[in-house]
Amino acid sequence: MKILTLVLVCSLSLTACGQQTKNNQNTEKSKKENKIQDETILKPVKALIEAMKAENAKLIRAQFAKTANQAYGADGIMKTAEETKK
Repeated sequence: MKILTLVLVCSLSLTACGQQTKNNQNTEKSKKENKIQDETILKPVKALIEAMKAENAKLIRAQFAKTANQAYGADGIMKTAEETKK
């Protein structure tokens, strides 16, 4: 009975130690994923926001692909700047 109790305590201790290491690895992986997300998604968005705050049309356009196009009208026709302001 004593041997069974000793084996049970040892196995629980080893399991607990192994799980702690796994949690640390998940935290590091999460930090790396957040850094990648910040570089690939947030950086261009932040650059666009800064360009808009500075009201720099040339810099705003530079944030988009040269072939990008978007029609903002309900009928699919591009609106003029004056129509967009309304």
